[in-house]
Amino acid sequence: MRRAGELVVAGGIGAITPLILGIVASFGRNVPHGDMAADYLVACLWAMALGMSLLLWPAPAADRRALVRIWGVKVLVALGLMLPYELHYWGLDAYVYYQKAQLPDFGAGVGLIDGTSNTLAVAWLLARPLGGSYHALKLSFSMLGLLGVYLTYRAAVLALGREDVRVLYFIALFPSVLFWSSIVGKDPVVLVGIGLCEYGAVGWLRRRRGVYLLPIAAGTLLAACVRIWLGPILLVPTLLVGLRRLRGTPARLAAAAAGVAAVLILGRVLMQKIGMASPGEVLAAMASLAQGFAHGGSAQEPPVDITRPAGLLVFLPLGMFTALFRPLPGDVPSAFGLAAGIENLALLGLAMVGGYRARWRDLRDPVIVWVVLLILIWSAAYAAVSYGNLGAAVRFKLQILPALLALLLYLARARAGMAAARDAGTRRAARQPDTSPV
Repeated sequence: MRRAGELVVAGGIGAITPLILGIVASFGRNVPHGDMAADYLVACLWAMALGMSLLLWPAPAADRRALVRIWGVKVLVALGLMLPYELHYWGLDAYVYYQKAQLPDFGAGVGLIDGTSNTLAVAWLLARPLGGSYHALKLSFSMLGLLGVYLTYRAAVLALGREDVRVLYFIALFPSVLFWSSIVGKDPVVLVGIGLCEYGAVGWLRRRRGVYLLPIAAGTLLAACVRIWLGPILLVPTLLVGLRRLRGTPARLAAAAAGVAAVLILGRVLMQKIGMASPGEVLAAMASLAQGFAHGGSAQEPPVDITRPAGLLVFLPLGMFTALFRPLPGDVPSAFGLAAGIENLALLGLAMVGGYRARWRDLRDPVIVWVVLLILIWSAAYAAVSYGNLGAAVRFKLQILPALLALLLYLARARAGMAAARDAGTRRAARQPDTSPV
């Protein structure tokens, strides 16, 4: 009887496979690959191989089980729900990265200033074992996105002093995180860099161990190699909060000098990147950058002249709110805009609950201060660009969304007994080795 059931299942799978491959070929006509059926079959095998690799991660057993389940959902998104998106948008950057990755030799140069070439280098390396499959390459980037999310979760565990795998599920399966961390492009790579930096910064603030400076440096460098302005955005809150955790004036002065030098170097490279001859041109450069993104159905112009300091000060609260919580329902008249609007409405509701339940004593926690500063600095830097194109704002927010979700969950938590549990957990964490993948 059991054998008969297995034969029925196998027969059913065999019967629907041609139908599935026909749908894939129809939806994938924009993908620059000649045989979409073969492409998709390779991707299915690669999805299983990557899923099994999660069992080898140096992570707690409960985390590995959760990661395998989350990976199953990400595979469904990458190989299923993303197909209509790829059919609708024929000029995706993902196709360019894929085509360049198929070249026998990677000819472009890499460097701190060229995020596109650096991402092409990542795509070229990831594509080597995949036999030219676009969907398999997408899964490799999706795994990078999952790693970035998991690093943020491990940072949250360090902050809380205890495990809570529900936080991992919530962040990883949040719709924007799930979707945009699964594309072929810069976003999953940036997510790994920011996650590394978050892990290092929280570990340093909680445990004051020098080993956590390595992920701070590596994560900041990786993020800056893709989006150069993320270097200063990540370093400034680390300097402002982290220096207070150092013991002794000489150590503080040395760390401050190294941090300021890094910010100045990255700032100089950023000026070169966006064509600024002097710091005095920063407002004009911001306005020009915002205008460059203000195209398409979701484009809009700032309501004031942001090339003037007074106008920028008036605009910043609106722009920062837009970077974090828009588009809202009705902002973008499309199915995609409606879905993003509903998600942002839920995010705004969570922020309101977190704001209502927050206490001033939360700001005495250096980790909370660091995360708040990071979110504020990031939203200020992206205010003009996100306001100029609400569609692009959805994707840009992936950079900060895992940290924002973790912060809002913490602030919105039930308060009874949590402070004592956190303090006890922090003391236990300080005595125990970290079991994270770093």
